[in-house]
Amino acid sequence: ARARRRRRRDDGDDGGGVDDADTASTVSSDIEQTHTLIANDPQAAETMRFVRLEKLRQLTAPIPRCQDLPDDFFGTLRACDKLVAVSHGWRFQMHPDPYGAEVGPLDALLGKVQEKHDADSD
Repeated sequence: ARARRRRRRDDGDDGGGVDDADTASTVSSDIEQTHTLIANDPQAAETMRFVRLEKLRQLTAPIPRCQDLPDDFFGTLRACDKLVAVSHGWRFQMHPDPYGAEVGPLDALLGKVQEKHDADSD
């Protein structure tokens, strides 16, 4: 659960009163900053890892399994982020793409996604 910031009313009351308007504003702001997936399924943030597009595009063949990626490849999903799911069959039991056959097509697809996202951001 995300902690909410609350400000004390500046009315000289030492009773710790909370400004309801400020609290509502903070809650509204938090909701607006939460990605739709996380807002609708909070467990997704705890059970999924989100790979940063720019990091994924830096990889060369063979692309490591998700479990083998460094921690800096992952980020927190923000409201402004576009979520893309990538799935393909594993060619071999121990590695999804040991010879890098999927690197070119994956990079081309992710390049199109990045161009579209950058255009949407303008």
